Amino acid sequence: RIQARADAQHMQSAEANASQEHRAADLAQKALDKERQQFQKAKSQLDRANSIARTSAKLEQAAKEKEQETEKQLSIEQQRFEAENQTAHQLMFNTTRLKKELEQTLNASKHEATRNHALAELLRGAHAAVAKAESDAEKAKNRSVQLD
Repeated sequence: RIQARADAQHMQSAEANASQEHRAADLAQKALDKERQQFQKAKSQLDRANSIARTSAKLEQAAKEKEQETEKQLSIEQQRFEAENQTAHQLMFNTTRLKKELEQTLNASKHEATRNHALAELLRGAHAAVAKAESDAEKAKNRSVQLD
């Protein structure tokens, strides 16, 4: 009987120990499950962060390429603007030169017209003198004929 009681107490103690160990095992399993869950959550966040980093790197690369393209376009536009500006300056220079040449030609034409007018007056005077000389010669001839 004492042995049975001791066995019973031993069994109760073993059951209590087993129950405690079972609770400890359950707590350890819950802690392990919680750790796994936190690990999965952290892994998911890390994957999401890596995805965002890859997307960000792609966007940054695209932005750099766009910036390079924009700089290239700006350079082309700058060169075109400078060429147009140079052309405009050349046109202004040519226009000024042509204006001066036209003024000189106009002045020369005015001078030529004045000279031509003076020559025309001289020519009229010469015609008149020739006509008078011819008339005088005709009169002299007629007098000479009359005198004969």
